[in-house]
Amino acid sequence: MTHEHTDTDLDPAVARRTRRILLAVVLPLLLATVVGLALLWPRGETPVGSRENPVEGPGFTTAVITEVTGEVGTEAMAELQDGTERIVPIQVPPEIVSAGIEPGDTIRIFFTTGAMGSGSPYVYVDAVRDVPLLLLTGLYVLVVVLVARIRGLMAIVGLLASLGVVAAFLVPALMSGAPAMLTTLVGASAMMFFAVYLAHGVSIRTTTALLGTFIGLAVTTGLAWWSTSAARLSGGGVGQCADARRGPARVGPA
Repeated sequence: MTHEHTDTDLDPAVARRTRRILLAVVLPLLLATVVGLALLWPRGETPVGSRENPVEGPGFTTAVITEVTGEVGTEAMAELQDGTERIVPIQVPPEIVSAGIEPGDTIRIFFTTGAMGSGSPYVYVDAVRDVPLLLLTGLYVLVVVLVARIRGLMAIVGLLASLGVVAAFLVPALMSGAPAMLTTLVGASAMMFFAVYLAHGVSIRTTTALLGTFIGLAVTTGLAWWSTSAARLSGGGVGQCADARRGPARVGPA
Protein backbone atom coordinates (compact mmCIF):
# COMPACT_ATOMS: atom_id res chain seq x y z
CA MET A 1 0.00 0.00 0.00
CA THR A 2 1.31 3.47 -0.91
CA HIS A 3 0.94 6.27 1.57
CA GLU A 4 0.38 9.88 0.64
CA HIS A 5 0.02 10.82 4.31
CA THR A 6 2.83 9.96 6.73
CA ASP A 7 1.50 8.76 10.08
CA THR A 8 4.44 10.16 12.02
CA ASP A 9 2.43 10.50 15.21
CA LEU A 10 2.40 6.69 15.60
CA ASP A 11 5.22 4.44 16.72
CA PRO A 12 6.51 2.48 13.69
CA ALA A 13 5.60 -0.87 15.26
CA VAL A 14 2.12 0.37 16.15
CA ALA A 15 1.69 1.84 12.67
CA ARG A 16 2.61 -1.47 11.02
CA ARG A 17 0.22 -3.40 13.23
CA THR A 18 -2.55 -0.87 12.58
CA ARG A 19 -2.04 -1.07 8.82
CA ARG A 20 -2.30 -4.88 8.92
CA ILE A 21 -5.53 -4.70 10.90
CA LEU A 22 -7.03 -2.09 8.59
CA LEU A 23 -5.98 -4.06 5.52
CA ALA A 24 -7.62 -7.18 6.95
CA VAL A 25 -10.87 -5.24 7.31
CA VAL A 26 -10.82 -3.10 4.15
CA LEU A 27 -9.69 -5.76 1.68
CA PRO A 28 -12.81 -7.96 2.21
CA LEU A 29 -14.99 -4.84 1.81
CA LEU A 30 -13.22 -3.99 -1.44
CA LEU A 31 -13.58 -7.55 -2.73
CA ALA A 32 -17.26 -7.61 -1.74
CA THR A 33 -17.79 -4.34 -3.60
CA VAL A 34 -16.12 -5.68 -6.75
CA VAL A 35 -18.12 -8.92 -6.59
CA GLY A 36 -21.32 -6.93 -6.02
CA LEU A 37 -20.60 -4.75 -9.05
CA ALA A 38 -19.96 -7.84 -11.17
CA LEU A 39 -23.13 -9.65 -10.06
CA LEU A 40 -25.47 -6.64 -10.17
CA TRP A 41 -24.03 -4.95 -13.26
CA PRO A 42 -26.89 -4.35 -15.76
CA ARG A 43 -26.58 -6.53 -18.84
CA GLY A 44 -28.23 -6.01 -22.19
CA GLU A 45 -30.70 -3.23 -22.84
CA THR A 46 -32.01 -1.21 -19.90
CA PRO A 47 -35.03 1.12 -19.71
CA VAL A 48 -32.78 4.18 -19.23
CA GLY A 49 -33.80 6.88 -21.69
CA SER A 50 -36.18 4.56 -23.56
CA ARG A 51 -39.55 6.12 -22.75
CA GLU A 52 -41.24 7.51 -25.82
CA ASN A 53 -42.09 11.20 -26.11
CA PRO A 54 -45.26 12.03 -24.10
CA VAL A 55 -46.71 13.97 -27.05
CA GLU A 56 -46.74 13.65 -30.81
CA GLY A 57 -44.20 15.50 -32.89
CA PRO A 58 -40.49 15.54 -33.65
CA GLY A 59 -39.66 16.48 -30.08
CA PHE A 60 -36.87 18.71 -28.85
CA THR A 61 -34.74 21.05 -30.92
CA THR A 62 -32.93 24.36 -30.51
CA ALA A 63 -33.69 27.77 -31.96
CA VAL A 64 -32.26 31.29 -31.96
CA ILE A 65 -34.64 34.10 -31.02
CA THR A 66 -35.00 36.67 -33.79
CA GLU A 67 -37.75 38.85 -32.30
CA VAL A 68 -39.63 39.27 -29.03
CA THR A 69 -43.24 40.09 -29.97
CA GLY A 70 -44.88 40.03 -26.54
CA GLU A 71 -48.10 38.63 -28.05
CA VAL A 72 -49.87 36.02 -25.94
CA GLY A 73 -49.31 32.54 -27.35
CA THR A 74 -46.57 33.68 -29.74
CA GLU A 75 -44.33 35.66 -27.43
CA ALA A 76 -41.24 35.32 -29.65
CA MET A 77 -40.07 34.44 -33.14
CA ALA A 78 -37.11 32.12 -33.51
CA GLU A 79 -35.03 30.48 -36.25
CA LEU A 80 -34.98 26.70 -35.96
CA GLN A 81 -31.56 25.03 -35.70
CA ASP A 82 -32.73 21.73 -37.17
CA GLY A 83 -31.36 22.32 -40.67
CA THR A 84 -34.50 23.97 -42.04
CA GLU A 85 -33.66 27.48 -40.76
CA ARG A 86 -37.38 28.26 -40.64
CA ILE A 87 -38.52 31.18 -38.48
CA VAL A 88 -41.47 30.12 -36.33
CA PRO A 89 -43.47 31.60 -33.44
CA ILE A 90 -42.62 30.32 -29.96
CA GLN A 91 -44.74 30.11 -26.84
CA VAL A 92 -42.73 31.51 -23.93
CA PRO A 93 -43.99 31.47 -20.29
CA PRO A 94 -44.73 34.94 -18.86
CA GLU A 95 -42.12 34.56 -16.11
CA ILE A 96 -39.41 33.90 -18.72
CA VAL A 97 -40.50 36.96 -20.71
CA SER A 98 -40.43 39.05 -17.52
CA ALA A 99 -36.97 37.74 -16.62
CA GLY A 100 -35.76 38.90 -20.02
CA ILE A 101 -35.23 37.21 -23.38
CA GLU A 102 -33.48 38.95 -26.24
CA PRO A 103 -32.86 38.40 -29.96
CA GLY A 104 -29.79 36.22 -30.37
CA ASP A 105 -30.55 34.01 -27.35
CA THR A 106 -30.31 30.29 -28.09
CA ILE A 107 -33.16 28.32 -26.54
CA ARG A 108 -34.39 24.75 -26.38
CA ILE A 109 -37.95 24.21 -27.59
CA PHE A 110 -40.45 21.38 -27.87
CA PHE A 111 -42.90 20.78 -30.71
CA THR A 112 -46.36 19.57 -29.70
CA THR A 113 -49.57 19.83 -31.69
CA GLY A 114 -51.47 19.90 -28.39
CA ALA A 115 -50.26 23.46 -27.79
CA MET A 116 -51.83 24.86 -30.96
CA GLY A 117 -55.04 25.63 -29.12
CA SER A 118 -53.28 28.29 -27.06
CA GLY A 119 -50.86 29.56 -29.70
CA SER A 120 -47.83 28.13 -31.46
CA PRO A 121 -47.02 24.40 -31.41
CA TYR A 122 -43.42 25.35 -30.51
CA VAL A 123 -43.06 25.73 -26.74
CA TYR A 124 -40.10 27.18 -24.82
CA VAL A 125 -38.33 24.62 -22.60
CA ASP A 126 -35.12 26.25 -21.37
CA ALA A 127 -32.16 28.39 -22.34
CA VAL A 128 -29.10 26.71 -23.86
CA ARG A 129 -26.23 27.26 -21.43
CA ASP A 130 -23.55 24.93 -22.82
CA VAL A 131 -20.84 27.57 -23.31
CA PRO A 132 -21.27 29.37 -19.93
CA LEU A 133 -21.38 26.05 -18.07
CA LEU A 134 -18.25 24.78 -19.82
CA LEU A 135 -16.44 28.03 -19.01
CA LEU A 136 -17.50 27.85 -15.35
CA THR A 137 -16.44 24.20 -15.18
CA GLY A 138 -13.04 25.02 -16.63
CA LEU A 139 -12.62 27.93 -14.20
CA TYR A 140 -13.59 25.69 -11.27
CA VAL A 141 -11.06 23.01 -12.26
CA LEU A 142 -8.35 25.65 -12.70
CA VAL A 143 -8.99 27.18 -9.27
CA VAL A 144 -9.04 23.76 -7.58
CA VAL A 145 -5.76 22.74 -9.21
CA LEU A 146 -4.08 26.07 -8.37
CA VAL A 147 -5.19 25.91 -4.73
CA ALA A 148 -4.91 22.19 -3.95
CA ARG A 149 -2.58 21.13 -6.79
CA ILE A 150 -2.33 17.37 -7.31
CA ARG A 151 -4.66 16.57 -4.43
CA GLY A 152 -7.31 18.86 -5.88
CA LEU A 153 -6.91 17.27 -9.30
CA MET A 154 -7.27 13.80 -7.81
CA ALA A 155 -10.36 14.93 -5.90
CA ILE A 156 -11.93 15.97 -9.23
CA VAL A 157 -10.96 12.60 -10.72
CA GLY A 158 -12.62 10.89 -7.75
CA LEU A 159 -15.76 12.97 -8.26
CA LEU A 160 -15.89 12.05 -11.95
CA ALA A 161 -15.35 8.38 -11.11
CA SER A 162 -18.22 8.54 -8.60
CA LEU A 163 -20.50 10.13 -11.19
CA GLY A 164 -19.44 7.38 -13.58
CA VAL A 165 -20.60 4.76 -11.06
CA VAL A 166 -23.98 6.49 -10.83
CA ALA A 167 -24.42 6.76 -14.61
CA ALA A 168 -22.99 3.39 -15.66
CA PHE A 169 -24.07 1.16 -12.77
CA LEU A 170 -26.44 2.58 -10.17
CA VAL A 171 -29.23 4.09 -12.29
CA PRO A 172 -29.28 1.37 -15.01
CA ALA A 173 -29.20 -1.42 -12.40
CA LEU A 174 -32.05 0.10 -10.40
CA MET A 175 -34.15 0.63 -13.53
CA SER A 176 -33.47 -2.96 -14.60
CA GLY A 177 -35.08 -4.24 -11.39
CA ALA A 178 -32.00 -5.06 -9.31
CA PRO A 179 -32.52 -5.16 -5.51
CA ALA A 180 -32.67 -1.48 -4.57
CA MET A 181 -31.02 -1.57 -1.14
CA LEU A 182 -28.20 -3.93 -2.12
CA THR A 183 -27.54 -2.07 -5.38
CA THR A 184 -27.42 1.26 -3.58
CA LEU A 185 -25.06 -0.11 -0.93
CA VAL A 186 -22.70 -1.56 -3.54
CA GLY A 187 -22.78 1.57 -5.68
CA ALA A 188 -22.22 3.88 -2.70
CA SER A 189 -19.36 1.68 -1.51
CA ALA A 190 -17.64 1.89 -4.91
CA MET A 191 -18.11 5.67 -4.96
CA MET A 192 -16.67 5.88 -1.46
CA PHE A 193 -13.49 4.00 -2.40
CA PHE A 194 -12.95 6.25 -5.42
CA ALA A 195 -13.70 9.52 -3.62
CA VAL A 196 -11.74 8.91 -0.42
CA TYR A 197 -8.61 7.25 -1.76
CA LEU A 198 -8.22 9.35 -4.90
CA ALA A 199 -8.72 12.62 -3.01
CA HIS A 200 -6.70 11.86 0.13
CA GLY A 201 -4.46 8.94 -0.70
CA VAL A 202 -4.10 5.65 1.16
CA SER A 203 -3.13 6.05 4.79
CA ILE A 204 -4.18 4.99 8.27
CA ARG A 205 -6.22 8.17 8.65
CA THR A 206 -8.06 7.90 5.34
CA THR A 207 -8.68 4.17 5.75
CA THR A 208 -10.10 4.75 9.23
CA ALA A 209 -12.32 7.51 7.84
CA LEU A 210 -13.43 5.18 5.04
CA LEU A 211 -14.36 2.44 7.51
CA GLY A 212 -16.33 4.89 9.64
CA THR A 213 -18.16 6.12 6.55
CA PHE A 214 -18.89 2.57 5.45
CA ILE A 215 -20.31 1.68 8.87
CA GLY A 216 -22.59 4.73 8.70
CA LEU A 217 -23.61 3.75 5.17
CA ALA A 218 -24.38 0.18 6.20
CA VAL A 219 -26.41 1.33 9.23
CA THR A 220 -28.34 3.82 7.09
CA THR A 221 -29.07 1.15 4.47
CA GLY A 222 -30.21 -1.29 7.16
CA LEU A 223 -32.50 1.29 8.74
CA ALA A 224 -33.93 2.18 5.32
CA TRP A 225 -34.60 -1.48 4.57
CA TRP A 226 -36.24 -2.02 7.96
CA SER A 227 -38.38 1.14 7.80
CA THR A 228 -39.66 0.49 4.28
CA SER A 229 -40.42 -3.13 5.19
CA ALA A 230 -42.10 -2.24 8.49
CA ALA A 231 -44.19 0.53 6.87
CA ARG A 232 -44.92 -1.69 3.85
CA LEU A 233 -43.74 0.94 1.37
CA SER A 234 -43.58 -0.59 -2.10
CA GLY A 235 -43.23 2.56 -4.21
CA GLY A 236 -45.95 1.28 -6.52
CA GLY A 237 -48.80 3.58 -5.51
CA VAL A 238 -47.62 6.72 -7.28
CA GLY A 239 -46.67 4.85 -10.44
CA GLN A 240 -50.01 3.03 -10.58
CA CYS A 241 -51.91 6.31 -10.19
CA ALA A 242 -49.81 7.91 -12.94
CA ASP A 243 -50.35 4.92 -15.24
CA ALA A 244 -54.09 5.05 -14.60
CA ARG A 245 -54.22 8.71 -15.65
CA ARG A 246 -51.87 8.23 -18.61
CA GLY A 247 -53.27 5.00 -19.91
CA PRO A 248 -51.18 2.14 -21.35
CA ALA A 249 -47.55 3.12 -21.70
CA ARG A 250 -44.86 1.47 -23.72
CA VAL A 251 -41.32 1.14 -22.47
CA GLY A 252 -38.93 -0.20 -25.04
CA PRO A 253 -35.59 0.37 -26.64
CA ALA A 254 -34.81 3.94 -27.56
